[in-house]
Amino acid sequence: MKYALGVDLGGTNIKYMIIDNAGREIDHFENLTGANGGREVIMKNILAGIQSILYKHKDKKIQGIGIGSPGLIDAKGRVITGAA
Repeated sequence: MKYALGVDLGGTNIKYMIIDNAGREIDHFENLTGANGGREVIMKNILAGIQSILYKHKDKKIQGIGIGSPGLIDAKGRVITGAA
C-alpha cells in the first residue's frame, strides 16, 4: 500500500491528512497556523505538524507530501507573494 500526506495551510489552522493510494483517509488532524507570529512561526508549526503525523504513522511509507496554500507564487515558483 502507498500513502501520501496532504497539508492545507489556512489563515487560522493547518490541516494534515494521510491517504492511501485508493484515496481513503487514514488519519487527519490540525494545528494552529500562528500567523500573527510571522513566517518563522508558521514554518515551525507546519514542520511540527508534519513530524507529528509522520511519527504517528512511521510504519507507513509516505510516497509524497503536497502542500496547498492560498496566494500567488512568484515567477520562479519559490515564494508565496500574498494571500488571495
